[in-house]
Amino acid sequence: MMTSKGAISKYQVKQENSFIGYVAVVGAFVSYWSVSMLTRRTLFCGGHFIMGILMFLTSFYVRNLNHDNALICILLFIALFQCTQGSAIFVYIAEVCESDSVMGICLFITMFGLTL
Repeated sequence: MMTSKGAISKYQVKQENSFIGYVAVVGAFVSYWSVSMLTRRTLFCGGHFIMGILMFLTSFYVRNLNHDNALICILLFIALFQCTQGSAIFVYIAEVCESDSVMGICLFITMFGLTL
């Protein structure tokens, strides 16, 4: 269904925001398994590739005013980010850096970049 202002959703904005929070928590719990079971290359390269596809699909659905499918792509993106890069970057920094001062600088830059 289309209107002059955009697509119509089955859900209210408050419900959609709750979905985003729930999916982020579930992704954080699943990341415990993904970081310990998968290789770093799989986490970063595979995760980035699938997140790129999800971003493309999100833009496709937004352009075609298909709100609910765009929401599903956004939720999948958030869960995948939490399972791959969102949690693995901190483990990767701890594995690669050999001194505490370098690790502190890397973590500061990572946290600064994630908050932007």
